[in-house]
Amino acid sequence: MNKILTLIMLFVFSSAYAESIETLLEDGYEIKSAATVAAGGMYFILQNGAKAYFCPALDPSKVMKCRKVKAGKNE
Repeated sequence: MNKILTLIMLFVFSSAYAESIETLLEDGYEIKSAATVAAGGMYFILQNGAKAYFCPALDPSKVMKCRKVKAGKNE
């Protein structure tokens, strides 16, 4: 189930460009959600108003580049 969820998340949260989590937090984004994956990884969802980013991590100390979440027809 977790593998399917991770795969779906990767398709849904395709990137427009990547940012670092540190930069996003400095820009006023807040961590709205975080979850672990059975394989040992985790992900964070950061949000500021209507804009959001998906941030996968291999482990808590190695957060990869965050990907901007595409908003359907509203953006």
